Amino acid sequence: MGVYETPTQARESLDGAGDSMAATVVRSQLSKTSERTVTNRMLRYVAKRAASRYGGRLIPLIGAPISAVQNGGSTKDLGRRALAYYGGEG
Repeated sequence: MGVYETPTQARESLDGAGDSMAATVVRSQLSKTSERTVTNRMLRYVAKRAASRYGGRLIPLIGAPISAVQNGGSTKDLGRRALAYYGGEG
């Protein structure tokens, strides 16, 4: 079951007139593998397309808070160095 498409093809194989069972099984497995490969390639394409399309929209939402924290730290560091250079407290 699941090897031949019709009972006639199975009978021909048993009689030696058609493709052998081993050849049919190998051919069916190879076709399944190629279908999986095509499916995987299509899924990767869709994922890359969605990431490039919608990822660019998310970067400002994620990047703005991170930049604000980094800029705040840099500003504090610059202020401390300025106070130390000009002889202020600190």
